[in-house]
Amino acid sequence: MRVWRNIVLLVSSLVLSAAVFAEEPTLRASLEVEYERTLGSPIPVETTEAKSGIDIQRGYLSYPPFATLDLFYGYQEGLFFHSVAEVRPQYVGDAYLVDNLPPLGATGNPIMAENGVISRGIVAWRSTNLDFTLGRDGIDYSGGLLGSILPSPRIPYWDGFHLETRIGQLGMQWMVSSIRARRAYAGLDVDPNAGGDISSPGYPDYGWEDSATGSPTLILETFHRFSWDFGGFVLGGSGHALYSRRNNRIEFIDILPLVSWHQTQLLETNMSIIMDGRWTPQPGLSAAFQIGLDDANSGLIGIRDSEVVTISAFVGGIEWKPPENAFTLYGEAGYTHVLWGNFDGSTPSIPYVNTLSRAIYRYPVDSGALLLPLTSPYGPGARWARLVATLDRGLKGFQTGLDFLFLLKTEAANLVTTAYFTGISATEASHAVSFASFECFVSYEWEGVAVKVTPAMNYRDGKTGFFASFAIGYRFGGPALFKY
Repeated sequence: MRVWRNIVLLVSSLVLSAAVFAEEPTLRASLEVEYERTLGSPIPVETTEAKSGIDIQRGYLSYPPFATLDLFYGYQEGLFFHSVAEVRPQYVGDAYLVDNLPPLGATGNPIMAENGVISRGIVAWRSTNLDFTLGRDGIDYSGGLLGSILPSPRIPYWDGFHLETRIGQLGMQWMVSSIRARRAYAGLDVDPNAGGDISSPGYPDYGWEDSATGSPTLILETFHRFSWDFGGFVLGGSGHALYSRRNNRIEFIDILPLVSWHQTQLLETNMSIIMDGRWTPQPGLSAAFQIGLDDANSGLIGIRDSEVVTISAFVGGIEWKPPENAFTLYGEAGYTHVLWGNFDGSTPSIPYVNTLSRAIYRYPVDSGALLLPLTSPYGPGARWARLVATLDRGLKGFQTGLDFLFLLKTEAANLVTTAYFTGISATEASHAVSFASFECFVSYEWEGVAVKVTPAMNYRDGKTGFFASFAIGYRFGGPALFKY
């Protein structure tokens, strides 16, 4: 009877949401312009040729767009369209940006801005028990963890569809998206045909989208998560899989949400399994964790298994945000194995390598792609601790805070050159970079105008750098709603 009651509640929710269409849709539009400039020289984290995208995040993607146009049309509950366009300076290398203003006057390129400006473009449905999104959108299953190993705002956007439903205490999230097989911008990348049979008539089996040899390869990503709300504590389990196959062979069962992809996979798949939980013992206090396995040796439970290495990741955090207090404090710690996200199909007994299935997010820019770790904030072989505190003194628009990060990053561990089964001991024993950063900020916003000052310092293996960022912005529209 309880199952039927939940089904009736879900159908009733859809019917009630449909009643919203009796109202007029809403148009919301805003334009935000923000200029940010950094004085001084931050010290980069990674100096090796193969990297884990840490400096790309810190020195390029962390800058706000110079201009952002936001358009919304539809219903707050029900069907709507939402589009966001951003103007960012053209990416020209690993160096940290000085500012976020697209350079002007270059020969043959008068405005050096990235041509791909759409960061969000969706048609979506929102209701009490069912959310559905089709298009380009950001996804957040971090549970409030800044170093999440599940999809989080650290990834700029996902192209595909996303569904979330709730029946009573049971929740389900499902996502299918594609990643463009674009070669890294002016940098080292995987060999898509590593280990291939060059005598085969079909060689090469895999190819970049701009390659003259081999067929462009489809990289498909799927994610599903099931959770149960115990009241004050939510426990979830996820499967996160990547596919890239010969002749782009994708089976329908690869994306079905209500199956075990680990049990049903027909061909090699890079899949990680993550357990997560969030506990809220009282209003304003919460603790969250995520534990992941990219592979596991069954010898842990007494079953002979000589080929597989146990590959794990963990992140946990605590947040204190009193409901009637302006002070917020957050701390977290995390770890990723040196092979986390590195699965490429290779084993000692099976000479099969599929490097395009490594957990790499390829953010497209005009001249290639920026490689970011898909399932971790700092790539494989990382240990970190982070502390963030903010304070709002009650003055309108005034806020201050600090952000401290300590990171140990194994230099030989990355998603490009690190072999999956050979040299593991050497990778683990290689030099671990010691990196720390400290930032404090003061910001103030009044009637659409915002200013922010962020003095900062960072440290890497005995070297210290001091710098400061200054930002000013203005927002037109936004809260105002215009009716058709």
